[in-house]
Amino acid sequence: MDIAAQTTAASLEIRRTFDAPPERVFAAWTTVEALEKWMGPVDDMVTRVEAYELRVGGKYRFRLITRNDDDTTGPAGTEHVVEGTFVEIRPHQRLAFTWAWVENGMDIGETLVTLDFTARGKQTELVLLHEKLPTDEAHEAHREGWEGCLHCLGKYLDW
Repeated sequence: MDIAAQTTAASLEIRRTFDAPPERVFAAWTTVEALEKWMGPVDDMVTRVEAYELRVGGKYRFRLITRNDDDTTGPAGTEHVVEGTFVEIRPHQRLAFTWAWVENGMDIGETLVTLDFTARGKQTELVLLHEKLPTDEAHEAHREGWEGCLHCLGKYLDW
């Protein structure tokens, strides 16, 4: 596994290579059952997908629940809710969606997340670009959160 992160004034880019083909990595992002198994910045979090309409203009809503006391995600039982709208879907190549915390997240307004999936032999390079992050604090919090999510995704893909 290879990981690199870069932060600029308004965006965060993270690159990660997974030992799985793009079809499998894309499916992990677009299948409710898969998302509920890995989505979250730490292993000790439960994710409930409350809405997921995988189509351009379709809405999604995730409720992330902390299982045990955690310095990053809060005391046990803390719930964080994020929602957004899909803006681009190109199977096995690109997925883009808005991202807005609506409960217990950073009040940063609506941002944009774009995922690019590129085959590298039997592996997939995933480039995650999170744009419109308004503050240094938002950059750092989302860098930590996305790196944790991608770690959890890697563990899921290794099963």
